[in-house]
Amino acid sequence: MANFKIADRLTRISEGGYSDHREDNGNWTGGKIGKGVLIGTRYGISAPVLKTYLGRVPTVSEMKNLSEDIADKIYIKNYWNIIRGNEIVNQDIANKIYDMAVTSGPGTSIILAKRARNYPESTKMDDEFLNHLNQVK
Repeated sequence: MANFKIADRLTRISEGGYSDHREDNGNWTGGKIGKGVLIGTRYGISAPVLKTYLGRVPTVSEMKNLSEDIADKIYIKNYWNIIRGNEIVNQDIANKIYDMAVTSGPGTSIILAKRARNYPESTKMDDEFLNHLNQVK
């Protein structure tokens, strides 16, 4: 079965450290430029995602000091588990679906994976499609 740490290590190469560009929707707690508080992102964790995880508006300091452990917990819960990464046999396939999930959302990554395999599109990683993926060599 695919390993989260391997997939995440590859994705984190492009997700990097702290960023607080004012023109990036993900850096604002409201999810849109100028909405909420500008706190930035770290490890690719957006301000709205951290806000949801904490259940309150985070501070700039909390975002800047976000631990890799907390980032892992968020990525596992919000992305890896939704794409059912632990159930995908082929690590390369899991890496690609996970990376797209982090970049564009897990629903979009599942839709695109299904589209690439000529499956009916939906945002759910259902058993039938998972079994299909696990037959791919």
